[in-house]
Amino acid sequence: MATASGPSYLLSLGRWHRGFRVAPQSRALAALVPGVSQVDNKSGFLEKRPHRRHPGILKLPCVRLPRALADAAQVVLLEHSVPNVEKQVQALTNYLWSRHLPVEPEELQRRAAHLEKKFLENSDSFQTEEKLREAVLHALRKTTYHWQELSYNEGLSLVYMAARLDGGFAAVSRAFHEVKIPQLPT
Repeated sequence: MATASGPSYLLSLGRWHRGFRVAPQSRALAALVPGVSQVDNKSGFLEKRPHRRHPGILKLPCVRLPRALADAAQVVLLEHSVPNVEKQVQALTNYLWSRHLPVEPEELQRRAAHLEKKFLENSDSFQTEEKLREAVLHALRKTTYHWQELSYNEGLSLVYMAARLDGGFAAVSRAFHEVKIPQLPT
């Protein structure tokens, strides 16, 4: 059974903290509007409303996990004792944030063609096509990110739940706020 002194890391790890003073990348791209060099109230873009009152601005309340959900997650974590769960949560969070997307096959073929062209221009030592292919494959292996899918077992699923439950809940909550259908007058 979960106690009040249960794992408190569930509510603190895996979040973006305001104390880091790192602005999200979306702020850097916020000023880019196609066809408008500078967004102001004179351009008609905001229909003469101050930006803070534009209908697209969401004023969301602070989202917290429901107490029942947090308690249930802590009970599940306590029932399945995972050794060093705090370290595993931090390691998984770091891994997920540092992960790149897999390279598309077309991009891989383009890189291979570029490397082959480069090798042929710089060196005449490739007497056979097989040696050239081996050199290109070796260079691709050294320079291409090796994406691998995660295979979730019971232990990794519990660590993922501890690391991402609050972030996933906040993302789904925001999506529901964005698509909220206004009440029709009756």
